[in-house]
Amino acid sequence: RSTLSSSSAASDVYKRQGLSGLLDASAARRGTVLPPALAQPLRRAHYAALARAELQLATARKVAALLAEQDLRALPLKGAAVAEWLYDSPAERPMGDVDILALDDWERSRQLLERSGYVERERADHARSYLAPESGVVVELHHSATSCPGLFPLDREGLWSRRRRGAGGGLPSAEDTLVQLGLHAAFQHGLGLRLVQYLDLRRLLERAPPDVDLLLEIARHGRASAALALALEAAALVVEARRDPPDAEGAAETPGEAEAELEPEGVAVEEGDAALRDAEGDTPVERGRAAGELREAVERVDHVEVGGARFCHNGALYQRRPTSVTPHAEDGRRRRSPVRRRGCGTIAP
Repeated sequence: RSTLSSSSAASDVYKRQGLSGLLDASAARRGTVLPPALAQPLRRAHYAALARAELQLATARKVAALLAEQDLRALPLKGAAVAEWLYDSPAERPMGDVDILALDDWERSRQLLERSGYVERERADHARSYLAPESGVVVELHHSATSCPGLFPLDREGLWSRRRRGAGGGLPSAEDTLVQLGLHAAFQHGLGLRLVQYLDLRRLLERAPPDVDLLLEIARHGRASAALALALEAAALVVEARRDPPDAEGAAETPGEAEAELEPEGVAVEEGDAALRDAEGDTPVERGRAAGELREAVERVDHVEVGGARFCHNGALYQRRPTSVTPHAEDGRRRRSPVRRRGCGTIAP
């Protein structure tokens, strides 16, 4: 059974997994006393994450408003879509950048950002990355939810009509968000996610249960059924997400339910002994390592091949370098292997 040798090491792992704010808030809510060497870094990371998230989300709303002024529709993706919706504070869902999906004229949308002072940083086949003026926030403007545009068709009008109304044009529906998260997890990153990204899937199933019939229809239309099934199997293994979405009445109403199994309740008060086990004796790192068992789960999913090289769906093929499907190494660091897709070049995860 692996353990972390110190509270300092534990703090580093939680930060890399995107859990610092979530765990600090959970410890405060439950009255859990953590050793200072763990509590203080968690609190600092929590405050820093809150400031950063507020700046990022304000930038995302500014981009959406800028596009809307020219009758160009846009919706947030990934962390920007779930941070304020599925978490009690955006500090609990840290993001490296903010992702915006342009639903209308892509060329006009990106040119508008560039004329407004957004500086291009990187290009990919499905998005461009910009540095926002003043805030310095990194914004990815997408014309496709994933690499290889067209492989997973986007129902742009459906996305807009199903959106949840709100500031900045609104948010994708629960069903669309779940499909997008599934594609991001299984196709874009080969399941190599941080734990907080797996927690997105669990939180959505608990707090915003999708309409199953609509979810299946959207996944079929977008040729995303296999990717979604694979992502849900992975989330069930790694963070014990529900395989069967509950009814709306069964959604989690009390804060902190979803992170209960990741909370460091077993941390010893002594500074040098931070085993960080949950009630079942597993650490978050062990949960990540357990993803090696995904191979058996994946082999039960139609149209997906795992075991070294490729995933197939509806005739579309992309190849993966043979690596372990374990998303985190023993020290908690992510393994970042390039993903090779036929006709798409090499794209870093």
